Amino acid sequence: MMKRNSIDRLSGGTLFSLVVQAMRQRTNSQETQIGKIEGVTEETCMKTLLGIMYEPYRSFNGNSLKTNLNLYKKCEISSGAGIPVEDDVLINSFRDGMRNRYFEMLKAMESFASKFIEPGKNDWLIYAVLELIYVDDNINPDTELFLTTSGMKIVKKDIPANFDYSVASVMLGSWFYIVDNSIPNDSGRDTFERWHKTEKYKKPEFISEIGKDNILGIKLASKKQSIQIEVASGNRDKSYLLRYAEYISGVKGKYSTSKSYLYRSEPRAFYDFYVCNDVQESVDVAGKNGSWYKPNVIKSVTIEDLLKRQSFLMLCGTAGIGKSMMMQHLMNDAINKYENTGLIPIFVPLKKYDASYRNIEAYVFSHFGVFDETLIEDDLMDLLSKGHCLVLFDGLDEIGSSDEKQFELAAESFVDKYNKNVFVVSSRPYTAGASFDRFTTINILPFTKEQAIQLVDKLQFGDENDDLRKSFKDRLKKGMYLTHKSLIVNPLLLTLMMMTYDENADVPTKRYLFYSKAFHALAEKHDAKKSAFNRSLSTGLSVDRLKEYLAEFSAKTYRDGEKEFDEEKIDRYFSKLKRRQEDIDKNMELNVSDFIDDLTTKVCIMYEENGVYRFIHDSFQDYFCALYFSSQKDKMLRQIGEIFEHNMKNSYDDQAFAMLYDMIPHHIEEYIFFPILSDLFPNGEVSTKGYWQFLKTLYPTITYAIGEVPESVENNPSSFIYRFIVNLKSLHAEIRNEEMPYHEGHIKKRYYYVISEDGELRLTALDTMLPEEAERYKSSKPDGILIRVSIEDLLLNPEVYKDIIEFFNSSDFALRREYEGVYGFMKSINIEDACKEKDLFDYLD
Repeated sequence: MMKRNSIDRLSGGTLFSLVVQAMRQRTNSQETQIGKIEGVTEETCMKTLLGIMYEPYRSFNGNSLKTNLNLYKKCEISSGAGIPVEDDVLINSFRDGMRNRYFEMLKAMESFASKFIEPGKNDWLIYAVLELIYVDDNINPDTELFLTTSGMKIVKKDIPANFDYSVASVMLGSWFYIVDNSIPNDSGRDTFERWHKTEKYKKPEFISEIGKDNILGIKLASKKQSIQIEVASGNRDKSYLLRYAEYISGVKGKYSTSKSYLYRSEPRAFYDFYVCNDVQESVDVAGKNGSWYKPNVIKSVTIEDLLKRQSFLMLCGTAGIGKSMMMQHLMNDAINKYENTGLIPIFVPLKKYDASYRNIEAYVFSHFGVFDETLIEDDLMDLLSKGHCLVLFDGLDEIGSSDEKQFELAAESFVDKYNKNVFVVSSRPYTAGASFDRFTTINILPFTKEQAIQLVDKLQFGDENDDLRKSFKDRLKKGMYLTHKSLIVNPLLLTLMMMTYDENADVPTKRYLFYSKAFHALAEKHDAKKSAFNRSLSTGLSVDRLKEYLAEFSAKTYRDGEKEFDEEKIDRYFSKLKRRQEDIDKNMELNVSDFIDDLTTKVCIMYEENGVYRFIHDSFQDYFCALYFSSQKDKMLRQIGEIFEHNMKNSYDDQAFAMLYDMIPHHIEEYIFFPILSDLFPNGEVSTKGYWQFLKTLYPTITYAIGEVPESVENNPSSFIYRFIVNLKSLHAEIRNEEMPYHEGHIKKRYYYVISEDGELRLTALDTMLPEEAERYKSSKPDGILIRVSIEDLLLNPEVYKDIIEFFNSSDFALRREYEGVYGFMKSINIEDACKEKDLFDYLD
């Protein structure tokens, strides 16, 4: 079957030589000098390996490792200062770990491989190590070794017949064999010399063909099982699950059905109307100049998919994209698989959270104990303390603003305390504070065309007009996906779009026109035999008049940042509506109960859940708000602009200002855009003084990263209106991290790869480490740094920061280009035309 060299020997030095050949490449010295973070080194690689074998070694920071490692690799020494592989304490620790914590150690080795091993060399390293073991005739054919991901020992002679290998399992098992059997390192000296070409004054060149042709004929599984799933499945006592059979039965009954915007009268089987979005993560990929991140799309995501990644996940998506539906899907999936994963799933909606709860444990229990009256809070504490829970926190963005900060602080303590569990949090795009630094973001993607078609097939409307459904699908397949993509990719808006098409056999291209038609489609949906315009509503208003009420109600609640309401709050706004007072003056009787009934049961624009009312989608509040503001006098537009300017929660999903602009674009440019932009250009021209005032006002701090940091870095202007302008006109210039100047005085955070208690190799900020741990890292070079430059600081210390100021002044700098581009747009605004009274035919083609 094979023949290469039967006298190759497995030893610590030869094994490490193979690891070195598979390591990620270091950055070159020139890149390091201009500010790039140096890549992985042999010293950090060996230090991490030894830290897996013997946990206290992780804190080792002496120079002796570097001194002795080259000799160890060449098999000239068997151990020594910095490489204590023959130390009884390390050996016993390694044995204890393999005996009692195998999957934790395997998980740590998997983290090691993801950081240090070049992704394209994973298979080669497996083939090479297994070949080395197989040809070493000092190892008896019947010798048992830990080499598989399942944790089962296999005998050496069966190596070619097995396929349950990963880099982590092969590395862990081969190192353990060497340490456990005290294999003398000098036994591999001849092997090392044969593998390398040595020339004077040059680094030895690896020339061996080992592993190259997979001469053992090993067949690797296409996808290795996750280490975390191995830990969670079958490898620990699951008798505790019997205690929670009643709970599982209860949550299964609740989450297997659901109501939706279309089906609010009674629950329906969840998967009868659910289509799962794709999700996307960022994957670390090695390149010639260090690592970079590329997107990885996960289709039909399952709970196993998430468990493969890490224990702290932030599931992000825009309004209506299906965050809560996906969380319910994951809950259902976790319920069906809890016997395999060993994790008790707990669904915790955050929109009901407030600071009156004693702690987060009490709030979680309120959504846990309700399904089995025999459960007590101690049961939950026991599960959490042992890491037996999958906690799904749904709707971080739905917590009331008054309770948001308190929850963040409490969440940080809760997650730290129970870090052995798995946590998934859903939210709109969220700039995480310190409480969520450790969470990895996974983004919910908009629908693909195929997913949109699947949902249309599942939706049920009125008389089920198949001809209209077929017509809609045909148009969607041909061209409507492109012309109406922003609506079709959003599950909720697609549903409303289908309803609009169902009634009108068309869908408008302007978004505000779509919402107008969608509103009327909703108004007509509950009684198709009657005309919505003639039917008497509970208030006695026409649909069009109710629309005027909604516009004023929405504008005022939008101004106050109100997204959800109880009856008392609705009454407070309703009683002050000018339109209502006008109708009362005409002797109409109007009360809040009828108004609420019209909104929730007649036109179905709002829904009620546990005494709380919300718009079926926030964008309807945005539309009605824009509708109200568009009818106001021009002289009021500057003040209206200030409402948007000061409501900074409009950063992601807000559509109100965009729809207002579409309704009256010339007026917005004249009365809102021009005054804001003209303030940026003293004397109406580009100047250095004006440019620095522009930076100070809109970009007071500029943040960028060098090397690897666990957080996304964006530089968004502080003004909402300005941000809208530059995005509308494609003027925003992204700052590229690699072009930024490096300055020690502006380092905000330093990050180092640290192996955590759970065996994860995680980027950790120096300022979050314990004092004794931080002291060990201070003298070493960080793996990544976050730099934050204060414009005011630059202006106050021009001599100190002369180089940075000169760089920012450069015509090639991104924000300088943006500043000049904005000036060009401002000059293009035709004020004279904008303020003219338009004739009807001026609006027609």
